[in-house]
Amino acid sequence: MVNFIIDTPLNIDNNTQDMIDKLSKNTSSIHGARGIIFFFLIKLLKSKDYLKQTLLIDDKNIPEEGKVEIGSLNPSRLLLTILHNINKSNLDIDSHAVEFQILDRRAPLYELYCEYIKLFTKDTKGDQFFHILTSLFLCHRNNFSHLISFTNKEVYNENSFNNEKQMLKTAKSKNDLNAKKAKEKLNKIEIQINPSGFSYLNVIIKHYEFFSFIKAHNKKPLFCYLNLDKNNKPEFLKKIDKTFLKAKECIEELNDFIKAENISAFQTSNYCFKKYQSEEDEGDGEVEGKPRLYLVRIIHTHVNYIDTLRYCVLELDIMKSAFLDKGITEKEYLFNRIKINLYLLDKISNYVNLLPEFNIKYTDAKNHLHKRVADERKNIKHNSIIKDLHFLNYGL
Repeated sequence: MVNFIIDTPLNIDNNTQDMIDKLSKNTSSIHGARGIIFFFLIKLLKSKDYLKQTLLIDDKNIPEEGKVEIGSLNPSRLLLTILHNINKSNLDIDSHAVEFQILDRRAPLYELYCEYIKLFTKDTKGDQFFHILTSLFLCHRNNFSHLISFTNKEVYNENSFNNEKQMLKTAKSKNDLNAKKAKEKLNKIEIQINPSGFSYLNVIIKHYEFFSFIKAHNKKPLFCYLNLDKNNKPEFLKKIDKTFLKAKECIEELNDFIKAENISAFQTSNYCFKKYQSEEDEGDGEVEGKPRLYLVRIIHTHVNYIDTLRYCVLELDIMKSAFLDKGITEKEYLFNRIKINLYLLDKISNYVNLLPEFNIKYTDAKNHLHKRVADERKNIKHNSIIKDLHFLNYGL
């Protein structure tokens, strides 16, 4: 998946590579290995300023004027989401040959703008809209893959859409006789999301390491904070706390927005990320998307990632050498391992508490997960918190 986004080395040091190799040997710990790789990918993206200028991670807009209380949304993520849903894109990485599919059609430019402007009503001239499109395409500079591509349009720089901006003004005019012709010209330009854009949307922006590095400013991947601090406590404890607070802030903003909307209408709209499968998988008829709320995708991914660390602590004894090297006895180490387990279970509970309650399915999921956490408190061995829960049924 990383190869879809960049064509340059990630510059991973030998010790970190050894950790990746160690975690990759076990199917229950492989999420940790992937997380380390994602961390370095995200770090590289930010070092080239793509995560700030191009993907506008710090640029949040209020969807409707005057409704500050409903929270704020990232315009680049939403535009990519709309594009993905019009395209009905799908990346199959489970088959022997990785295959990216556009299951429906490319998005006509004016149609895409009309969907976008329903949320970002202030962008009446399309300045931000065209800026985002240009930036998402120009990611191909510096060995990065462009996240979208165009048909019937060549894009070189920020001025490439100057003519389209004028056409957009005409198309929106109710009194201009040329409005229909302007719309038709704009719609001749078609856009599709690329494998890189799909991977960014589907995997990167929900991942624990995205929030850890971008939001909480942690300097290393979670699975590289395995030393003890001056108080003989694992370094990762404080790092998880920092990351959770930033994730919680984002999830609560998203939840505020959802509460202000008609949730059923939102989940069926193009603003909600959906999973698509080919008609061969779905059967005859139109390809239907299964909605996956961003806030729930974040919770699911973070819980799974922390649960993977818990597995590594309990089953792989990944912290044992750090304690014994400090002169701590085997008995004391085992006692500390229990405390680490309880801490990680508490943090998982904190995430589970953030699941929305506007749908009985999410309420059921929350109750089930809390029961799993309670059961794990009684166990010496690790059992996956989410393995037996069919999250696809809960919109994750």
